[in-house]
Amino acid sequence: MAVNDSFLRQAIRLDATGTGLLGLAAAGFAQPLSRLTGLTPTHGYIAAAAFVFYGVVGNLLADRARIRGIGIGLSAFNVVGTVVAVLLAASTIA
Repeated sequence: MAVNDSFLRQAIRLDATGTGLLGLAAAGFAQPLSRLTGLTPTHGYIAAAAFVFYGVVGNLLADRARIRGIGIGLSAFNVVGTVVAVLLAASTIA
């Protein structure tokens, strides 16, 4: 473990934990969210499971010895996910 990678590890853990907790909340509210979004509750449960999975995997990856590539990969994954979510939201608004 390098001395100066603790901030990156902490950021990955924070991102993964927050995403996992959001997934748990989304699973608990899948039914009401389905009425709001027009998606089925099954879609909500699948998305929630993906968020929880990301939370678990992100926390496990934060303990790896070589963290820099993992941080870059997770950052790219977050950017792509954000762009896809914005595009999907924009397509349903228009």
